[in-house]
Amino acid sequence: MVNIDTCQNDESLTEHGKNLREYPSDQIIQLWDGTCFEINELVQILIGSDCRNQNPVLGNYNPIWKENTQPNLFDILNHIKNKGIGTLIIGGDFFDYWFEYNNKIPSGYESLLRALKELKKSGIDIHYILGNHDYWDFGYLKNNIGIITHKGDLIIEHQNKKIYFTHGDGILKNDHGYRFMKKIIRSRIFIKIYNLFNPNFTTKLANNISNTSSRYNHHDNNVEIIKKDVLEFARNKWKENFDIVLVGHYHQEGTIKENNKSVTFLGDWLTKFTVTVIDDNKLWQGNWKEFLNLS
Repeated sequence: MVNIDTCQNDESLTEHGKNLREYPSDQIIQLWDGTCFEINELVQILIGSDCRNQNPVLGNYNPIWKENTQPNLFDILNHIKNKGIGTLIIGGDFFDYWFEYNNKIPSGYESLLRALKELKKSGIDIHYILGNHDYWDFGYLKNNIGIITHKGDLIIEHQNKKIYFTHGDGILKNDHGYRFMKKIIRSRIFIKIYNLFNPNFTTKLANNISNTSSRYNHHDNNVEIIKKDVLEFARNKWKENFDIVLVGHYHQEGTIKENNKSVTFLGDWLTKFTVTVIDDNKLWQGNWKEFLNLS
């Protein structure tokens, strides 16, 4: 395991092929949870979820993914930057594995971090709802990239609409075991203990957990159960006066509407390459090519 120097500017964000990279440890860390933001300007809200950007450090890395998915993702980020309007919301699991070891972060994501930093510098606000693969951000994304991270769900008021964003893990009724495990692996005690282990060991552990999680409730064989339980979750949010509910995690697409309310599944970037847009109170969803052809 090799550590590398901190990245203080765009030029230093280069590919190194090391497992961890260092960043300053004396920064103020601010955690966000259930925060409500109001976006009044006539701008687009652009949403992506479950990219699960892979890392050579993990054993499930697929070179074909880098050849096909990464260029498409960079095309989307560049398009948003060049257009110069909108707010990007990442619905969680942007990284397949993210855990900050004291003052170190996983290596292998340099080009993606650089693209996000350039997008933020161009004037695009970025909100990041941390998911079950990348929950363990303790300040790097905010302090070094400029991303507003959310440990919990995100509420946005936009053009008189109340919008509820959630990564969505743990929503299903039969997720009892997962909800219990979720509390444990996000606890302060677990995080302290996890930091004591060698990163080579924990990255392998993360790979096993990732594969188990994918088999657990992402499979299309469970689509009817997923849609039924998520719809019930959305109906409860509608009763709380939310107009739009957006849910990631389950790798499903599409919108269900009832009584002028809606719930939308945010798809993924593993096979579907889904982009969701809220613009002038209209919701659009399609793949990356369709998004680029919108304007």
